[in-house]
Parts: sequence; structure tokens; C-alpha cells
Amino acid sequence: MKRTDISDHSRAAFYLKARGHGLAPAAALIRAARLKAERDSALAASLAAHDALRALFESLGKIEPKTHSPEGQALQTARDAARVASENVARKAGYVPQGGRPYAGTWQPSKPGFYYCENPDSLFRDYDKAATDHNGWFDNPHSESARDGSGLVWGCVAQLPGRDGQARYIAGYVFGSCCPANPVFDLGTIHSDTDHESARKEAARAADSMAEAAAEAERDYQEAWQAGSQWADLGETIAQARTACLALLAERRAAMAPVQEIPAICRALRDSVTAWRQEIADARAERAALASGLWWSRHDESPLEAFAEGAGLDLATARGLCS
Repeated sequence: MKRTDISDHSRAAFYLKARGHGLAPAAALIRAARLKAERDSALAASLAAHDALRALFESLGKIEPKTHSPEGQALQTARDAARVASENVARKAGYVPQGGRPYAGTWQPSKPGFYYCENPDSLFRDYDKAATDHNGWFDNPHSESARDGSGLVWGCVAQLPGRDGQARYIAGYVFGSCCPANPVFDLGTIHSDTDHESARKEAARAADSMAEAAAEAERDYQEAWQAGSQWADLGETIAQARTACLALLAERRAAMAPVQEIPAICRALRDSVTAWRQEIADARAERAALASGLWWSRHDESPLEAFAEGAGLDLATARGLCS
């Protein structure tokens, strides 16, 4: 059929117009509404799956069970369900009616329900990254920050679609040092109330607490990394002092001169060897103090991981040093 044979009001004419110029406004609105409904449904299912995972993990005392035990298999099943639900959210939220890149993010394995959100504006009804009255918490041991927000962590709030006459919000936090500064939300906890402002304030308080905890954890991580780096530097100091000491003693033995003939040189040699031995002993004691002063638990090995990274060690070796 030729184009000249197609009626202006026929179905074929509609599809030709849509293909050439995009969907008609009414069709675009219908599609956007359908996709939004699917996205909201997927988000609700994801929240339910992560609530179930969180409750199960808390019922186990937040202790990782053995993989092949009944508890371990149940936990793995819950994790798989939460992962599938989150992947479904990502697929359903890929369409952004206002334009821009699709939504994407990463679930935090050690924090059930926590999600790093790359593009919150494409998923939530409203996103406020300055929802709290607090100016931010320092994320470094030196309490330093810049005008662009680097060095600070602050709380943020996002609004979900209302349900049963209640406004619903979730809390999160943002690291100003990250570029771009994207939020991490606790999707496992929804703050809801019939009073819009009360729900928002409750979420803001939770967001500020989350930001404080995240900043403290980051400070601990940096301190542990710096301790590991210092431990490695002290190892180089020990190696250099030992090498220099052995080389000097080797040359002294090679010279084989009677001690009576070179007393001043012998005294200088003894003083040098004594100084190097003391330097080695002090460095070893300082390394031992750095390793023994590190706090970590079998449920939270992030400080140990930071120490291992800073020291250039594998995790098993670092665990043996710091035990």
C-alpha cells in the first residue's frame, strides 16, 4: 500500500505518525502512567522483600549462620528474593519521562535494605538532599571540609507515593566527598504519618542519625587505613636499618683490623649498631601497638579490611597480626 492510499484518520496513519514524530501526547501520557504504576508496584514489592530479609537477619541475632544450615539456606533464599525484587525495580524505573539517564544503583550487602541510588529524581516523588538542620558530620579524623561539601556527610530525605491517606518518606545520607554526591537510602524503613510535615520531620531526624553513623564509620575506616599504612612504613624502616647494620658489620669483619689500633672507629661502629638496634626495637614495638590497638569484630571487619589495605596485606595475614 502506498502512503497516498492511507486515510488520514486510519490506524496505519497513527502508527506512521508515531514512528516519524514520536508518540502522540495522549499515548505518551498513557504509557507514562502505566510505567509509573508498574514502577510503584515494583518498589513496594522490593520494600516488602527487604523488610522480610531484615527481619530474618535480626531474628538470627545479626549473626551469619553456616551456609548449608536451615537458617543459612533460609537467609540465602531471602537474599535472592530481595535481589530479584531490586533488579525488577531497576528495570521498571529505567523509563524517565522527564528525560535523562535511567535509574541505577547498588544494594549494600552488609546493610540489608540500604541502597546507593544513582538518580533519585527518577524514582522518588521528591528528593531533598538538605532536609536536616544539621550542617553535616565530618567524615575524616582531621575534621576538615571544603566549600563544596567535601569532608562532610549529611542527611537527606525522599518522598514515596502516599498510601491509605498517609504521607511516606525514607531517610538517607550523602557523602560530599563523592562525585557525584549520590545518596544511600534505607529502603527498609518507611516513615509515614497522616500529617505530611510530621512524617517528613521524622524521616529527617532518622537521616541525621544515619549521616552521623556513616561519618563515624568512615572516620574509623580512615584511621584504620592510616594505621595500616604507618605499620607498612615502619616495616620499611626496620628493613633499612637492618640492612645498613648488617652491611657495616660485614665490612668491619672484612677489614679484620685489631681493635687496639682503631678504638675510635670501633666505638663509632658500636654506637651506630646500638642506634640501629634501638630504632628496630622501637619500630617493632610501635607496629605491635598499631596492630593490637585496632578494634574489629567478626560481624564488622571493615576496620580490619582498611588496616590490611593500608598495610598492603591480605585479610588473613592482617587478622593474624591484629588478633
